[in-house]
Amino acid sequence: MSKLRFIFKILFINIFSIFFLIFILELFLGNWFKDNNWGNTLRSERSKEQPYQVKFDDQNYNFIYKKNSLGFRGNEIDPKDLKVILIGGSTVNERFTPLELTISGQLNKKLKEDGFNIEIFNGGVDGQSTVGHIVNFKKWFPNIPDFKPKVIIYYIGINERFYYKFDPNPSNFYTGKFNTTHDFENMERSNFKGRLSDFVKNNSFIASKAKIIKFKYFNKKVRSSDYSNFSLTYKLNDNIKGSFVSQDQADNFFDIKDIIYKDQHKWYQRKDFSSSLTKRLTHLNELTLEIGAIPIFINQVMYNGQGLEIMYYTNYIIREFFNKNDEIIFIDLAKIINLDIEDYYDEFHTKPSGSKKIANILYPFLKSKLSKIILD
Repeated sequence: MSKLRFIFKILFINIFSIFFLIFILELFLGNWFKDNNWGNTLRSERSKEQPYQVKFDDQNYNFIYKKNSLGFRGNEIDPKDLKVILIGGSTVNERFTPLELTISGQLNKKLKEDGFNIEIFNGGVDGQSTVGHIVNFKKWFPNIPDFKPKVIIYYIGINERFYYKFDPNPSNFYTGKFNTTHDFENMERSNFKGRLSDFVKNNSFIASKAKIIKFKYFNKKVRSSDYSNFSLTYKLNDNIKGSFVSQDQADNFFDIKDIIYKDQHKWYQRKDFSSSLTKRLTHLNELTLEIGAIPIFINQVMYNGQGLEIMYYTNYIIREFFNKNDEIIFIDLAKIINLDIEDYYDEFHTKPSGSKKIANILYPFLKSKLSKIILD
């Protein structure tokens, strides 16, 4: 045997041995054949760490944005502890805010101060609407072992605007796919390459360990955002200028009959937004009850309160639905909230000051409901 052939033989044996070892490791330690293997569910929504440096007004915040392996903000947790979860879009996730200063963090602080052994876990997914919340029951929650929450709180409203002009609902909620192109609503990537990448990252033993090592020993670049000079102005009419529009002010400005008429006539380029959203609310409630949890729904407002027709109409639809289904717990935040435009850093997201005010308003309602459901 020539020296060159010998070298190639040794090289082949070593490469084969390495790949065989990887195969054995993945076969026995990977998640490929486990029931809860996450499939191609969005990897970006779990096992994530990113350092942030954010400035709101005159205050700097340095923190690490974390999502644990179960998809919730914060450190790793026992799935059995997920008794109360808060689901919503980026207004729940609050990526640019330290966890303890988010709405969920502020609520947890109050619960702890009052001696309640209850924690609300932050399950916000940027961009999700009721469409994504329904998909979660297929793509996210089934992958969490021993997932038996007692309460699921839904913070809804703003992201429903995606579907103001078309109906995303499938003909069958249990088998059909929503008519949406948003990855975060489907909880999987729209392209095959992305889905394959997430499938490997979700199930590979080596990939999961490599990510842990990366988080621990290799510092990621800090993402900086300065919202101290961000200004918002708004004018509903000459009497309501640069201010947060309350429910009463909006009621006096908008003609709900005219909005409903436009919504139900296709020549206005809409497709019965009310019926579409109502069906999703109905199904979301049913899905929650089916897993043995109690749903609590909360509506929301944008930086100008009820100043935009889409926000005003969305909250009208939500309110009418729960008026007809008064056995479902509903907190009409949009009706009682009174914030300042300065409590927001963009059109949709609150600064820590705004999150604290929202938590202060919600707390008495949630404290009463949670104490009865969890502690009884």
